[in-house]
Amino acid sequence: YAPFTSPDLPEGGSVFQILNGILRSKGAFSSVARFYPPARADAIISGGDWDASFYPPQHDLRSRYRNIELDTEPLRISLFRIRQDNEVFSWQNLSDLQGRVVFGRRLSEGPLRKRLTAAGLEVISTDSLEHGFRLLRYQRAEYVFAEYSAGLAAARKAGLSRDQIQFADNILLAVPVNIWVNPETVPGNYLIQLLK
Repeated sequence: YAPFTSPDLPEGGSVFQILNGILRSKGAFSSVARFYPPARADAIISGGDWDASFYPPQHDLRSRYRNIELDTEPLRISLFRIRQDNEVFSWQNLSDLQGRVVFGRRLSEGPLRKRLTAAGLEVISTDSLEHGFRLLRYQRAEYVFAEYSAGLAAARKAGLSRDQIQFADNILLAVPVNIWVNPETVPGNYLIQLLK
């Protein structure tokens, strides 16, 4: 998920750069990025044959693995929309918003979806953030749910400039930059010691 992870970016993306910066500062090894589609990543993590992952394990497996925060600056996640002239993009209640919100398929069944649908918004699931911004561009959706940096990158790929879109002032989620580590492998245990 560019700009965080992508085989097309230096070192595999910004989160790999953060991780490798920490590892270099401790005189340790560098990480090797491997990229898998979501279903394959789920299968690998469920099977336990991995050392560390930026892709989270299923909820029922999370107690087996360690989640370690890498950066103190949280990622800001909210809604994007097409820019409205001279209008601030904020709301008092989610029910102030109207229309369709595009979500990534993996997030589309969680509590946030329930909050949005309870507020009267229609949730559309899509496989890619870029596709979500195409729907926004062609007015097939009013909002896209995304992290700020990832949203800007996906919007650009979908043909929308930064000046054409707005990110909400209201932040729906703020999450840390973190990594999941498998303590059942030797490299995973070593990584836990380095990142403590």
